[in-house]
Amino acid sequence: MTQLLQVTAFASTSLGVVNVSYVLAFLWTAILVIGRDTIQSQVGPGELIPRLVIGLIAANFAIPLCSTVIGLANAFTAALTSQDITAPGSMHQLRATTVSALDGQTGANAVSFLLLLIGLLIAVLTGTLLVQWIIRLGVLVVAVGIAPIALALHGTPQAEGAAELWWRTMLGTLGAVVIQAVALHTTLRIFLNPDSNLRVLGLPIPGGEPAAVMNLLIVVCLLWDVVKISGLMRRYVTQSKPNALGMILRACSSSRSPKDCAAG
Repeated sequence: MTQLLQVTAFASTSLGVVNVSYVLAFLWTAILVIGRDTIQSQVGPGELIPRLVIGLIAANFAIPLCSTVIGLANAFTAALTSQDITAPGSMHQLRATTVSALDGQTGANAVSFLLLLIGLLIAVLTGTLLVQWIIRLGVLVVAVGIAPIALALHGTPQAEGAAELWWRTMLGTLGAVVIQAVALHTTLRIFLNPDSNLRVLGLPIPGGEPAAVMNLLIVVCLLWDVVKISGLMRRYVTQSKPNALGMILRACSSSRSPKDCAAG
């Protein structure tokens, strides 16, 4: 991501804006120091100068920092799954499992029709996962491009929240990829491995329609969980809280009598 020419050009433009803004910020700080007895400010020079220095250094090292964070996410994924984020092995195995289960199915009987329906659901979930991947890639491009500006916002207490939002966006975007890769790898090794998912897990022996239906259901559940991971990370980034009305309704539905709800 940090080696794309368009992204680095975007980041260079952002860095130029930051450096010009910081020249003005340091001039304002000098004015505060000179006129400390006549100019009122919420932030004193003693607090502002260290922040400005940290923000300026962070902004100028934004691209190497982003490259390091992305590299760490990739290395962490490789350590947990023995493959990096861009490895296509997991998706190829999912495709092979799905194709083998749907091979020759015409929908002539109930089981064959069920397999085709599950296959259609797998196609929808795979399309959803692809759309999420494209959106996440766009978010990462924008996050890397505005990284100098976002890190420069550490220079003032008023803009600290925006800088923290950028950090949550970067960590949430990369964290979603890491968790999804681990989920794919773990499920493939445990549930779709013929050498480990038979008698221990009580799954059907490979061969025949029961095993094909079970394998496709496992793929559906896996893809559903992977799709939901993005939603969890989105709530982490936006710091959104559960809906109060939904919590009340869930509490009322689990209460022993309607009077308990009315009393609440």
